[in-house]
Amino acid sequence: MSLSHQMNHNQLAGHLLDVLRCSPRITILMSGVGTNAGRLLASHWDYCRYQFISIFADRPGTGARVLAKHHGMSLFEPEQRLDSDRLTQELSRWLEHTRTEMLLCAGFMRVLPDNICLYWPGLNVHPADLTIRLPDGSARYGGLQAVPKVIADSQLFVRASVHLIRNPVDDGMVISTSRPLWINAAMKENPRVLHAKLRQEREHRLYPATLNFLHDNDANVSDFPLRDLA
Repeated sequence: MSLSHQMNHNQLAGHLLDVLRCSPRITILMSGVGTNAGRLLASHWDYCRYQFISIFADRPGTGARVLAKHHGMSLFEPEQRLDSDRLTQELSRWLEHTRTEMLLCAGFMRVLPDNICLYWPGLNVHPADLTIRLPDGSARYGGLQAVPKVIADSQLFVRASVHLIRNPVDDGMVISTSRPLWINAAMKENPRVLHAKLRQEREHRLYPATLNFLHDNDANVSDFPLRDLA
């Protein structure tokens, strides 16, 4: 049995909450330009007890270097994209070196192995409502094709979700969901248009709002998911 499945959803969420109560040292993981990471860092004073200490990028050419320099954070950025084995090795070394206690994925397009998910609890933001489940219990709108699936199902609106990182991908407890974003005709024709709108108007608000709520409130696992948070 995998490490993450030796702990149930409530135990993993409880572990995260325990870490959050102790002014955690946080590393942001990213693979792209860093718009979500930028919003998290720009809103840092709303959750000022949390210590943003480093950024880990899995490839060169991301926005990590600019963000790290601007916010005075340590940076890991490889000379070439890390394969899965190297990713696990380098990330584990980096998290131990920086004494990281919590992870925030912000456009990190990689699957984290169980040993990372368990020992360094973390959150991720996802462009769909992960509380909608299939009969087998898996997320209806998980994975990279979440937005096209929403359109294919003729949904009238879409929500973003912040969830606990665990395997399988997008299976972790949903911590919060955004207000609905209504899908217009232009969005139905082009999933990229919908995804961009959702990122700007829901993800960029929901992720910081979730950290703000967790920072200002003594939350319990039973509080989740926080609905229509931003």
